[in-house]
Amino acid sequence: MRYYVAIAAVTSVVVSAVTAQSSVRNVDVAIIGGGVAGTYAAVRLHDQQKEVVVIEPKDYLGGNTETYTDPATNTSIDIGVQIFENVSIVLDYFGRFNIPLAETQAVIPSTTQYYDFTTGNSVPNPAFSSNPQDQAAAFARYAAQLAKYPYLSSGYYLPDPVPSDLLLPFGKFVQKYNLTATLPVISLYAEGFGDLVSIPTLYILRYIGPDFLNNTASNVILTTAAHNNSLLYTAAHSLLGPSVLLNSRVQSVSRPTQGRAIISVTTPTGIISIRAKRILVAFPQLLSNFIGWDLNTNERSVFSKFQSTGWYTGLLQNSTIPANLTLQNAGTNTAYNLPSLPAVYNFGPSAIPGLLHVYYGNIATYTIAEVQTAILNTANRLAGFGIIPKGGNAQLPILRSHTPYALRVGVQDIQDRFYDHLYALQGYRETYYTGAAFQVHATNAIWQYTDEVLRNLTVGL
Repeated sequence: MRYYVAIAAVTSVVVSAVTAQSSVRNVDVAIIGGGVAGTYAAVRLHDQQKEVVVIEPKDYLGGNTETYTDPATNTSIDIGVQIFENVSIVLDYFGRFNIPLAETQAVIPSTTQYYDFTTGNSVPNPAFSSNPQDQAAAFARYAAQLAKYPYLSSGYYLPDPVPSDLLLPFGKFVQKYNLTATLPVISLYAEGFGDLVSIPTLYILRYIGPDFLNNTASNVILTTAAHNNSLLYTAAHSLLGPSVLLNSRVQSVSRPTQGRAIISVTTPTGIISIRAKRILVAFPQLLSNFIGWDLNTNERSVFSKFQSTGWYTGLLQNSTIPANLTLQNAGTNTAYNLPSLPAVYNFGPSAIPGLLHVYYGNIATYTIAEVQTAILNTANRLAGFGIIPKGGNAQLPILRSHTPYALRVGVQDIQDRFYDHLYALQGYRETYYTGAAFQVHATNAIWQYTDEVLRNLTVGL
């Protein structure tokens, strides 16, 4: 902040001499957040000849779509969004930029060993391990329960009263319907959701829904042929050009009852004013992310109810963990032997020799430095337990935070019609919303929902 204040002070004479238009941009839609949803919305609006601006605090578009290029081999590897479902919206959007896709595997085949990363105890037969036959039967039971709630496919449009099973802690739902054998898959894909057994079942059924089950059954999942999903966002940035403001943060938002919204934005070259007919919020809708906004009591009440978790992803190098081995954290005395958080979920092989994927989760927010220390301490602890050889000089060439993650509310708020109030904000004060909190943590689902939002946003624009 001091940097921008200093720039403003030093250049105040110059700024005052420039016409007001040089620091003011008039647009149809201001998109705040240039992640998966915001970038997609910008491209769709651009293709409809709408004037847009994308305001993104990072130095790249794509949000949690993050790619590491190994300097030794010049090989790319995705550590954020890694796979896509084989559905038309994915094929069409990548086709829009002529980016080829290829079939891939969700995980690289390896031998998995289960240990409690805190105690070093081996957990050779954790409760959530299962053979393929038991797993298939359990998922059939899961699908039968899911079929009771067809409305979950489109969002959080819940009946009143909300069915009691949707409010059960997921661990009790698993127990009630004998679904333990589904946990190897569900716990893998729902990493980052926090304490899996305690969250309302609603959120798991929304995430592990019909599309997920169909694509898992077909064994067809996709990634870019170059194994660099960030190519999509590089292409989008080239298309949008100066409509993208990177390394930029919203300082204030004023939405008068008539006329355009006024958004003050700090950019690397100074403070500019965006005057927008409509706003699309494409960042996680935690109340803390709305600092400087003119929220009223209703908006503040809704966004204040959201809770979130922390999820972090990176690559480990110079480790003594064998390349063909996955070390999975399993609690010795926890429900279903799921790991106690905060913790490393697992270390596993990547497509680049010498680099291991590592995932870390917690129910709070840690700094990158704190997570890096925790991961390296975990690797050293595993060596101290004799699980892996001692030696090496483990490092993290890349570590990224996907925090805040998995926004949700408590059971009472669900019963009190929270999602009715949330969806009612669409279009209120010429402001619209998209992202995982309104849909689910799946790229294609977020794009589909964004299309729905844009159909309403562009009426009369």
